[in-house]
Amino acid sequence: MPLENLTRARIITALNLLGLRAQQEGVELELCIYGGSAMMLAYSSRETTKDVDAIVRPSEVALRLASRWHPHPWLKITRPSASYLLAMKSGIIRRPTSLHEVAVESGAYAEFGRNLKDFLHEFAFAKKRGLALEPLLSEEPPRLAGRFEQGRICDAFLAATADYLARVNGIQTPAWALNQDRVLDEPWFSEELPIVRLLLLRDIPSAFKDKNVFVFDSALKVA
Repeated sequence: MPLENLTRARIITALNLLGLRAQQEGVELELCIYGGSAMMLAYSSRETTKDVDAIVRPSEVALRLASRWHPHPWLKITRPSASYLLAMKSGIIRRPTSLHEVAVESGAYAEFGRNLKDFLHEFAFAKKRGLALEPLLSEEPPRLAGRFEQGRICDAFLAATADYLARVNGIQTPAWALNQDRVLDEPWFSEELPIVRLLLLRDIPSAFKDKNVFVFDSALKVA
């Protein structure tokens, strides 16, 4: 059974139950929540999230106990980058507030995905507060093509994201997002299954299709 998006209250309930069950089994869990979930718990910076990013020890026990609250993998045990951990330890952790910052702070493909996700929450938060959205998209991100293997895909994805967000929010698409050198030579699909690819070909937002990037718009749903 799928799990609906987690609210701040539901996360607190789930974590309390996780701690209670660990106590009942005589297990001591070490848990450190980071990313968007941490921001939501600390500052109520958004209304919901799909999962909880955390560093947990022992991880196998935590996942087993977490599944008793809900079979959906709501507790996402990951290993953030060293730079992220250093920033978190130093108390200076922050989320990217522009697509330019997403690129600047991404040294690997996994970091790009996490940074883009955090930016989308910042964008949604700015929109909710009635702030100007153009500054979040206007500055051209540095190229990632030479930084890691999937960098060329990320360059196209950033341009598509800027164009998509501009269109759905009724603002002007920044010029850099329309550059032809940010269009992929070959189509890139976020899913491998042929039947899913057919759905992507049918449902892809034009801003992504123009860049040869095929992904469901649900990937940007938070914004």
